Amino acid sequence: MAVMTNAQHGAAQSGSMIAKLANSVKRAFAAMMEAQTRQNEVSMLSNKTDEELAQMGLTRDGIARYVFRDRLYM
Repeated sequence: MAVMTNAQHGAAQSGSMIAKLANSVKRAFAAMMEAQTRQNEVSMLSNKTDEELAQMGLTRDGIARYVFRDRLYM
């Protein structure tokens, strides 16, 4: 008589679900870190004088465009 079990299959699925959850959490933290870094860059540039921004080829209106240039087409 043959006996079949699904114990390994279920364990593999739950392991896969845990891996997916961990990956989602990892991506969320990475996105939060990136957002914080961009916010810091916006703050740093906003604190510069208009003359300093002009030396960098920027204006106050262009700070967000500059900081998010790789993410947005503006």
